[in-house]
Amino acid sequence: MGPNDLYPVCGPVAVANALMGTLGVESSNGAIERLYRAAGGLGDSGAPLASVLAAARRCGLSGCRLKSFRRAALDDADVLLLGLGEQPRPGVPDTLHAAAFAGMTVITWGDEIPLEDMDARIVDAWSLTWHGEDR
Repeated sequence: MGPNDLYPVCGPVAVANALMGTLGVESSNGAIERLYRAAGGLGDSGAPLASVLAAARRCGLSGCRLKSFRRAALDDADVLLLGLGEQPRPGVPDTLHAAAFAGMTVITWGDEIPLEDMDARIVDAWSLTWHGEDR
C-alpha cells in the first residue's frame, strides 16, 4: 500500500506494485514518495499518472528505471487509471485512482480485487517495460 493512506500517491504506488510484480523489486515508502515529488506531487496535491510514468522513466524507482510506457489494451495493461463511483456529470470532476493490474486483478489499497468487483470505470490503461525486463 505504501504511503497511500497518508497522501494521494496512488500513481507511484501503482508503479511500485507493477515493478514488484514484474521484477520482484520492492519499493520503500521513501522511494515511492521521491517518485511522487519527481512527478510534481507536493503534499496532498496528487500527480497525474502520465507524469508519474515519465518520472519513473527519467529518475527511476528503487534502483530500476522504466524503459518505456504506452497506452494499452486491457489484456496488455500493467497499470490502470480508474474513475471511482458513478459516471461524473458535466462540470463535476471525476475521482481518479491508479492501481497496478495483473490477470484481471486490480492491486490496490493493500489488496488484490477482481476487476469485476471494483465499483470503477477504466479511464486509461498503460503497459510498462522496465530496463532489464525480458519482454
